[in-house]
Amino acid sequence: MEAWLHGAALEASLPPLQALLEGLSLGPPTPVYQLHVCLAAPPAEEDAQAVELHLTRDLTTPGSLWRVRHTARPMAGDRASKLPAAVREVREAASLSGDAYRLLATAGCRLQYQLMRRGFRYTLLEGAQAVSVALLLLQGQGEDGQPADLVPGLWLVEATCATSQEAYADAVHALAAVRDRVAGVVTLSRPALHLVRT
Repeated sequence: MEAWLHGAALEASLPPLQALLEGLSLGPPTPVYQLHVCLAAPPAEEDAQAVELHLTRDLTTPGSLWRVRHTARPMAGDRASKLPAAVREVREAASLSGDAYRLLATAGCRLQYQLMRRGFRYTLLEGAQAVSVALLLLQGQGEDGQPADLVPGLWLVEATCATSQEAYADAVHALAAVRDRVAGVVTLSRPALHLVRT
């Protein structure tokens, strides 16, 4: 499982946000340069909703393999709605071969979208919880075939914390603490929609 908050930062607010995160981080940020593909897998049962599979490939390492990730919808209900962060089940497979995309397409998975994710990932320690904060620029394919920003000058900010069914309250409180620390630069909130993920 994971707890999750997100927000958006304008290009002009990026330097102070990076400086703040670097001061809180356990070490230097990790570069993010990924190809992200979203596929819709056929449902297991008739009339069931299609399952979204997210494939990512690290482009900072030549010859890197695909990873496949499935995220369930966030927890719902009165108790969940009072939490300061969304909590959801996550399943992630080990690295797959370079043919993973083709194999899944052959199995009936349909392409939903494809984009590039570029930016930085910081690791913060809040109490005993490791919190990941990613600053990401999302890019699609421009008219000239080259990567083009989906929303020029706007960066996606994602804060996540891995957890379990028994300990998600600790992860949620850790994210709330990080949210409060960066509140002067960026607003992090519970995602209202199913958004693109690493």
